[in-house]
Amino acid sequence: MELWLGLRLVKLVALGWLAAGVALAAGHPRRAERSRSALWIVTPAMWVAWLCGYGLLVVGGRTMLEPFVPASLAASAVALVGALGASARPDPGRFARALGPAGLGAAAAVMVARDQPPVALAVAAVVGALLGGGLVFGLPTVSPDDEPPPIASVRAWFLWIARLEGLSLILLMGVAMPLRRALGVHLDGGTGALGWAHGTLWIVYLVALYTAARALRWSARDVVLAFVASLLPFGTVVFERWRLRDGA
Repeated sequence: MELWLGLRLVKLVALGWLAAGVALAAGHPRRAERSRSALWIVTPAMWVAWLCGYGLLVVGGRTMLEPFVPASLAASAVALVGALGASARPDPGRFARALGPAGLGAAAAVMVARDQPPVALAVAAVVGALLGGGLVFGLPTVSPDDEPPPIASVRAWFLWIARLEGLSLILLMGVAMPLRRALGVHLDGGTGALGWAHGTLWIVYLVALYTAARALRWSARDVVLAFVASLLPFGTVVFERWRLRDGA
């Protein structure tokens, strides 16, 4: 019970930060602040919420096969993509700004209706998306500004995500799996938490790769190499030293 309450509390705090970050990414008049909110508030808050959500599933005896799990994960991923996309534009329109809040509203509605049949989940997701996205239309328009895109911030943000994703892959494949197969030792107690942490980090990495590639104007070759690097132990370290060393 104490673990459940702790996870629930941390998840609520993460969701609060997430909602605040999505709102700032959609509504702040300055491009730099919109970008900072999407990069440094929405992204980590989303990942922490995903981690706590998985912990609550395990503690509650539920499984990943229940329909609300992939539905809420997909909706929250849309919220992340929407927040990053709106924050990257100098003059995002209302529909672009509405994507992040719509995804967050859909995810929240699915979680509330998680014990309902799939059809009810779909209806809840649509209603939540309309309510969340509709809030943006009550905000003032964002005036175009001449601020340059925060290249240094995007680069630093991508580096941190790449390092964490690479570390999680090394921990999973180089430590946890050998210990489990050779000695029967489960670092996560057999809960699958390490696999979930790495899997969600990989999703965040893919979103970050798309965002960074656009901001830093990488070629298709760079994007392919960065993707392959995420699948190999120490791959992201090699990619960082080759492509991002000295601010390249």
